[in-house]
Amino acid sequence: MYNTDSEQLFKEIVKALQSIQYGSVEIVVQDKTVTQITVRNITKTSVNIQKEEKTINQSNFSQVTSRKKIDILTMRD
Repeated sequence: MYNTDSEQLFKEIVKALQSIQYGSVEIVVQDKTVTQITVRNITKTSVNIQKEEKTINQSNFSQVTSRKKIDILTMRD
């Protein structure tokens, strides 16, 4: 039983690692048991924020704070 569980866990970790090009895999352990595998994907970009910010300033978002403008550009809440 232990061997089968270990093999399954190993397969899940390998699958998580194979699913990303840039990012990280976090393994959460609680009471000597893996309870969570978190995959964080990073998307590389070359977008110049200053150019994009000018576009936002000219739009209906001109009343939004600078911090919120960056959040809108990065699609964060």
